[in-house]
Amino acid sequence: MCQSKTRLSHTRLKLSSFAMFRFVKQSLPQFRFLTISVCPPVPKYSVRKAWSNEENHILRNARASGMSWKDIAQSLPDRTSAACISRFARLAPLVSHDPNPIRDSSLAWTEDETRLLREKVTQYGFCWKFLADTYFPNRAPAQLFNHWTAVGNPCRKLGVWLPEEEERLLDATQNGNMSWQAVAQRVGTRNRTQCFFKHYNMTKSSQKGRFTDDESKAILDAFKRYPSDWKAIASEVKEVTGVERSPQQCREHYQRELDPRLMKGPWTAQEDKIIVDAYNHYGPKFSVISQLLPNYRGAVRVWRRVNTLKGHGVIKGRNSKDQL
Repeated sequence: MCQSKTRLSHTRLKLSSFAMFRFVKQSLPQFRFLTISVCPPVPKYSVRKAWSNEENHILRNARASGMSWKDIAQSLPDRTSAACISRFARLAPLVSHDPNPIRDSSLAWTEDETRLLREKVTQYGFCWKFLADTYFPNRAPAQLFNHWTAVGNPCRKLGVWLPEEEERLLDATQNGNMSWQAVAQRVGTRNRTQCFFKHYNMTKSSQKGRFTDDESKAILDAFKRYPSDWKAIASEVKEVTGVERSPQQCREHYQRELDPRLMKGPWTAQEDKIIVDAYNHYGPKFSVISQLLPNYRGAVRVWRRVNTLKGHGVIKGRNSKDQL
């Protein structure tokens, strides 16, 4: 009796399993249909094909009317927002005005843009803001300058420095108020990065650290014979003390510590007011500001004082610290 009940239960179990298998097999196409139906639509991808004149015209007019990039992409079949932005940037020399310029530094420069930049720099000079507003609405002035110093300057050279280039570099770096951009323009054939590393390699063999009393005395004596000729002064210091100092080191040490006209006492409230007013009027022209003070402080000390006042929140004209 027990064996017959066991066989009957096994038979029912097999029938139920078989029925379940048939149900799943019959329902599988329906599950597949449901799975496919709930999938999101295939996104639109940009087709790599040449832009037609009609598409360029639509893109210019749509952007000039203030449409967003998403709406513009919807009006152009097979074009994404990123493709429209990239194409509009390449049409920048032909666009008169863009109400919302896209100044993306990641956009690659085209040969036409580089050629136009060389032509306009030759015509107008280094007026980066004017060139950006007039001919490159999708490029910031800093982008124009960086591209010019990198590949745009036709006079830029690579390789070994010539003696006349080194001479122009040393003459330019003797003026402590010049930035590396100005030094590169003075050299004419190298960009600011090349000038910086070349100057570093030329002066890294000189002595580092604080000046000794003998060196300071040698600088003062040499300055009386060669006023402001820092190359000759550095050579004189080396002959007297046996320590090699670069012309820039001698100049900075004289301007900061040895100049007999320097007033090294605490800054007064009157001097701070003159500095703040002059900086807001003239900008970072520290040599000009130093001439307005009742006591001679020098351009280097005025530069340091301006940065100190910025740190205290007294001067708020610029976001970053100025460089001498």
